[in-house]
Amino acid sequence: MAQSEAVKAKMAAIQQDYLNRLPERLAELDALWQAVVVAQWGAESVAAMRQNLHKLAGSGAIFGLYALSNQARALEQLCDAVLDAGGLDGLDELTAQGGVQLAQIRQAAMAGPRAGGAGVSLDRPPAVLYLLAENPSLAAQLRPHFSHFGLKFEQIAQVDVLLARLAQEPAAALLVEQPLLPALHARLSGEAPPILCLAERDDLESRLAAVAMGGRAFVPQPLDLGQLLERLDSLLEQHDRRPYKVAILTYSAPLGAYYRQLLRSEGLEVCLLQRAAGVLERLGEFLPELILLDTQLPDADGSLLGEVIRQHPQFVGVPLIFLIRPEEASSPPHRDYHSGDKLLSKPVPPELLVRAVRHRVERARLVRGQLLHDGLTGLLNHSAASEALLAELKRARRNQTQLAYVMLDLDHFKRVNDLHGHAVGDQVLRTIARLLRQRLRGSDLIGRYGGEEFAVVLPDIDAEGAAEVVNELREDFAAIEQQSDCGAFHVTFSAGVAMFPLFADAQALGVAADKALYAAKHAGRNRVMLAHPDAPETDITQAEAP
Repeated sequence: MAQSEAVKAKMAAIQQDYLNRLPERLAELDALWQAVVVAQWGAESVAAMRQNLHKLAGSGAIFGLYALSNQARALEQLCDAVLDAGGLDGLDELTAQGGVQLAQIRQAAMAGPRAGGAGVSLDRPPAVLYLLAENPSLAAQLRPHFSHFGLKFEQIAQVDVLLARLAQEPAAALLVEQPLLPALHARLSGEAPPILCLAERDDLESRLAAVAMGGRAFVPQPLDLGQLLERLDSLLEQHDRRPYKVAILTYSAPLGAYYRQLLRSEGLEVCLLQRAAGVLERLGEFLPELILLDTQLPDADGSLLGEVIRQHPQFVGVPLIFLIRPEEASSPPHRDYHSGDKLLSKPVPPELLVRAVRHRVERARLVRGQLLHDGLTGLLNHSAASEALLAELKRARRNQTQLAYVMLDLDHFKRVNDLHGHAVGDQVLRTIARLLRQRLRGSDLIGRYGGEEFAVVLPDIDAEGAAEVVNELREDFAAIEQQSDCGAFHVTFSAGVAMFPLFADAQALGVAADKALYAAKHAGRNRVMLAHPDAPETDITQAEAP
């Protein structure tokens, strides 16, 4: 533990150095903003400002300045809109909002990092869970397990007290003993957090009663902790959905701006493009879940471009909606649009556009989730994780940022299966997957590489930050008490970390991380090694990362 504290002290020093240099970075950002305002349009000035904001958003999140990170990312998106439109659209919005958002960035910087350490491991505050139960032993049973997964847990015995706490701090989910559910249901109003019912009996009557009073999940007592966590995972994923990602390709700046603003107002993430040139590269970086494609583009036939996009392996399953001219809607179109999933006549009524987009993205996400995710753990499968790494590498090269690639492997996992059975082994795999999902940032990518081996991509992070994150996960996973009929036991993992651009491509990263993982196993397991191209791997469980 002393070595871990030494790493934490180093990270605190790095954080303080970052805070000391922050005024200089903000001054540089102000100078870039003045260049944009004075020029009234200069692609180089906007691009430089966008790059500066991207780095600020990433580094701010790493060091705990989450408000600063969010404000910088919002202004970065405005710069993106101007660059995507070639200066023909978005400049007015950037000019109008840029000064205000810069002031908010400076205010967030003055507020400093959120309390709780260097802030390198989490991109978001922990999910809050309230347990409505009269029995304190139940809370004592659950609290240590929830804490390992970054969940903030509090037991409350009375409905009135719970409602008061919800008004002070909203919850991601409520765990409610079934006898208290009627009183809670009678008092709840408006949009309530999802409710997981802890039932006394497992029968149809109890389940019907729970559903009638707002129960979204059902776990009978005595509690099966694995089942409880799986139900809770499902509730949290449904309650905290990622925004839908939509790419719009249209030659019309006003039309594109209108559709972009409409979809953004509905909570969607939008990438606007106005030319076919470079479209595959931009789509490969953005990874849209739906594409709106105008048939009229200045440098390509829209129907043919749709065929090109559809033929690309990365987008073969992405819904494609063609935006066609009104005259094409009133008669059979003279072009072949069979590569698309739907035709919409311009201008599309707002309600129809939002409904068409949401319906198709929802369906595509369900199908894609089954194809790309491992059935046991819910993480990305091998091929999807490899594809995600390539996409993140493209983004890192474009933005000139760092990236960490981690390979981790459970120690002596065959022994777990042999001693406790494969069902318990599967539960251990689900536990490490749950820990990774709960503790890593929303922008991090997690995949099951095969068997008991996992791959993690950490964008916008340096070697010290990556080392601290992975080592913290190692300690937390080793502390989790696994259960079987033979009694409680613990499992550890070993990991290898490789950094981009120190290793320049996906193959080099994979080889380096795998080599570092092998070194961690060879050195005794339950440790993390950092890869170097021309030197032995560094054991960061025993020494400070360089």
